[in-house]
Amino acid sequence: MMTVSGLHVAMRIIKKDKPVHINTTKTKVFRLDGWRSWLEPVNAVGGCNFTDQWHETATSEVDSFCKKLRQAKIKYRCVWGDSSNCFMKIKFICVHPDQRLEAQEIAFKHRDETEYFYNL
Repeated sequence: MMTVSGLHVAMRIIKKDKPVHINTTKTKVFRLDGWRSWLEPVNAVGGCNFTDQWHETATSEVDSFCKKLRQAKIKYRCVWGDSSNCFMKIKFICVHPDQRLEAQEIAFKHRDETEYFYNL
């Protein structure tokens, strides 16, 4: 039988409580044609397009998705993105790559429950 030393227990606690860095600056470009394109964070798992008409609905859908991530103990960061439409902003929800698959599963289910939220 193998015993676990106090150092190993302490290291597990430190690793679990260590702040998670979520890279939101590395992006990829999506182009529809010569005029329409946007940047999307690499670690984004979902998002919502914000215009004046649907602002309240989009806000509540993003907030409810973030609540689901908190309940699953997934750390996330929300970032704003631009699009080629000057009247629209995009709000992306980014997670750490280690938690990406679990967050994508939650985003896929959340997409079916909402109107404007989309998974990536």
